[in-house]
Parts: sequence; C-alpha cells; structure tokens
Amino acid sequence: MNIIKQGSKGGDVKILQKYLGLTQDGVFGTVTDKAVKEWQEKNGLTADGVVGNKSWLKLIEKDLKSGLLTDADYVKAAIDLNVEVAVLKAVKEVESCGKALINGVPVMLFEGHIFWQRLVARKIDPNKYVKGNEDILYRSWTKKYYTGKNSGEYSRLQKAIKINEAAAYESASYGMFQIMGNNYKVCGYNSAKDFYNDLCKNEDAHFNSFIKFITYKGIVKHMQSKNWRQIAYLYNGSCYAKNNYHTKLEKAYNKYK
Repeated sequence: MNIIKQGSKGGDVKILQKYLGLTQDGVFGTVTDKAVKEWQEKNGLTADGVVGNKSWLKLIEKDLKSGLLTDADYVKAAIDLNVEVAVLKAVKEVESCGKALINGVPVMLFEGHIFWQRLVARKIDPNKYVKGNEDILYRSWTKKYYTGKNSGEYSRLQKAIKINEAAAYESASYGMFQIMGNNYKVCGYNSAKDFYNDLCKNEDAHFNSFIKFITYKGIVKHMQSKNWRQIAYLYNGSCYAKNNYHTKLEKAYNKYK
C-alpha cells in the first residue's frame, strides 16, 4: 500500500478523501493535508499528515465487516500483500465477471470437460454416464453447452451432482473472480461444496478466496512488480495473449492508479 502525503496524486488520494468526506479530486493539497492532520490528532495518531499503514487501517476499520466488497477491503489487502490498490482493482476489473451472486447463488460456469476429469480422478468411468448427460459430460473443452444464464448453469451443476456430488462441485468456476471449484484447498476449504456454500454468503467471501488464490498461485510477486504478462499467464493460462489479458490489465491499472 502506498504511503501518501501532501503532493501525492491518484487513486489512493481519492480513497483517502472519500473517507475524510472531502471532494475526491485525487490531489493531496493543503485542504487534504489539514483534514488528515486534524483526523490523525483526533484519533491518537502522529499528526504529521503522512498516511501510512497505521492511518489507513484506522480509517477503514469500521468498513471492513460490511459483507460487501469496498475500498476498505482493497486497502487492507494492499497492506497485507504489499501491492498497490490500483493493481488489485485492475485484476478485479479484468478477471472478474462483475457480479458475485444472482438470486442467492454464486455466479457460475459449469465445465463438462473438467467434470470428466474429476470423475476419472475418482476412478469413475465417465463413458457410463454420457448418454442423456451430453451437456455436462464431455472429454474436451467446448462452449457449446454454456447456457448464457446463471440459472441454466446452476441446473447443469445440479444435474452433475446426481452423478457425483464432489466431482460436480469441483467442475464449475464460481463467484466474482470465477475461481474453479477444484481450487477449493488453496482457497482454504475442506471441499468444493464448502467453497460453494461460503460464496453464497457475501462478497467478502469471494474477495477472501481471491486473495488466497493469487497468493498460492504466486501471482502476488508479479502484482508487486506490475508484470502484467505473468499475472495474466498465471491467472488465465498460456493462451492469455489471444485475449489480450496483459494489455487489459495495464490499461485498467492506469485508470485506477
């Protein structure tokens, strides 16, 4: 998280100004400096006008348990990971589907080829179940069976659960950050079903899983150095360049910084 003071400019200053109830022009001028010093003195902090981790954590503390993804969550994560808020917001913009929940269930996309793999991993022959389940069970990736609606993807998940519950929950990507269910362990859960159920609660669960995921995948160090290609590669795989994920990340970062 950036340390900011008089003379600083950008997205972090706008966040600061929002919490202080000031005009969010992104310029740390004399008005912002005066407001920061008065706020620091009132809250028992060194009134030097320098906003470092202690000041940031004090500013956001009341906003951290809202259940919704807010600037407070970004600031806390930025401090914990030693990255810029603008980088986190850039990754969220590019890698996120936007919404966390629709009608109380996580936004999802069921992948029949992953379901095939997860059955094989359990020594279950997928070929025995293909007939009548062609839309949820196939050997190679295809978007042919995507429904375009969350209710349709939920129905595909429920259909797969009838074959094997654990494999089914592992075979869809979920939530605001579209993390595959088979990543449940790295996100801190005992099963993909537990992962799914927690994501049903609130946006905080989605963001917390995202933080654990990027930490495990080794993405954080590339976020620190703003290596957009490596971030895109580790999040999206070797075909990231075809969709220009790396350039989209840099563009989004420049918007938020």
